[in-house]
Amino acid sequence: MVNNILTPKNDLSEIKEIVADLKQKNKKIILTSGCFDLLHYGHLELFYHAKEKGDVLIVLVSIDEDIRAIKGDKRPIQGEMDRAKLVNGFKPVDYVILHAGDIFFELLKTIHPYKIVKGSDYKKHKEHIAQITKYTKKGVDFLNRLDASTTDLINQCKNL
Repeated sequence: MVNNILTPKNDLSEIKEIVADLKQKNKKIILTSGCFDLLHYGHLELFYHAKEKGDVLIVLVSIDEDIRAIKGDKRPIQGEMDRAKLVNGFKPVDYVILHAGDIFFELLKTIHPYKIVKGSDYKKHKEHIAQITKYTKKGVDFLNRLDASTTDLINQCKNL
């Protein structure tokens, strides 16, 4: 672990220990996830909104390979460890887990958060929401989407 940044690969034992300790202390664990490529105020609002829902905020940050598979070869702009370090620097964030998509559900099962918080633009992923809700105590909470997106920032930069 580097400054609360976990990189589990295939071994979730450190995460299991941390989660067990937090739950023994009756802490409500809140989870959010994403790319967090170019951080903007929407991400900050998401982190603060999520932290208000519980005691400990864990942020799952997708690895570069997974982002390229979703968004194309030109993304992410910043490498995975840089993104994880930036997210970790925000006050509401307690832990960052840099993860590959193939262990996403194993992480959810291991952490079994009190609640998952996502931006409202995520509501369109109804099947995925139904799947992830099974791994929580209180389901998924949505932050109303703010007019902020990494793609918009990139497009604005292209037009300079």
